[in-house]
Amino acid sequence: MRLTTACFLAMAGAVASMPGAAFAVECAPPFFAGTWEATAPAVRELIRLDIRYTCRAGRRIGESRIEYDYTMRAWSKCSPRNCPWGAAEVGRDNEGRLVSEYTQFFSRRIVVVDRAGLGLSARVTVDYYDPERPDETYEHFLERD
Repeated sequence: MRLTTACFLAMAGAVASMPGAAFAVECAPPFFAGTWEATAPAVRELIRLDIRYTCRAGRRIGESRIEYDYTMRAWSKCSPRNCPWGAAEVGRDNEGRLVSEYTQFFSRRIVVVDRAGLGLSARVTVDYYDPERPDETYEHFLERD
């Protein structure tokens, strides 16, 4: 029985020393990941973000780094329940902020998310397809749910 335990521990140590195991340890959840709630939304404005991630190893000569691919789901405040905007792939702008876009029936909504202390700052631009209707921009502070 002790021989079996010793073999198991030796194999576990060998697996832990593999490059993939080091990657798994390095790939900690990024700050943006999680569910976030707006502190004071108006009706039809952003109320909730759910930000998910997957890890991707970025390799350069002489170094390794972790990069993240994000997806974001968004909801606006509606009655009797919140209205989903759907899921969107997320890009990054030149300043490292997360940017996603939601195409809807009457408008296109662009959400730019940045870190703000322990929370997030989310700026939403609503680009209406109707040229007679002026576009809107608003910003909310979101806290981790």
